[in-house]
Amino acid sequence: MEAVKLTVDSRKRISLTKLLPEKKISSVRAYKEGDRIILEPMVEIPAREAWLYENKQALEKVEKGLSEGGTIKRGSFAKDVKSVKDFEFVGTARSKQGSLKPVSERHDEALEEAFQK
Repeated sequence: MEAVKLTVDSRKRISLTKLLPEKKISSVRAYKEGDRIILEPMVEIPAREAWLYENKQALEKVEKGLSEGGTIKRGSFAKDVKSVKDFEFVGTARSKQGSLKPVSERHDEALEEAFQK
């Protein structure tokens, strides 16, 4: 670790800007170990996400998934689709939609156009 000399100003303050990490931090945890003052950069997370850090097994699974990176290629489904009728369920309100809206108002029409090519 590289040592940096910090000067105390007339109001007994020290600027830590030179020591702050590049990533965003929201606060610093300070504690003493013997005659040393330790400052640990902290970030805040929303309360609704705290469960993940409290559930070690879930966190390990998320970290594993993130370390694998990328997407899984499952090949093309085009060989299994003969016409737009194979997508009859689209737009029939048989599936429950979450908070996400359809990508396109013309989804069914776009599928039909694609199959007519």
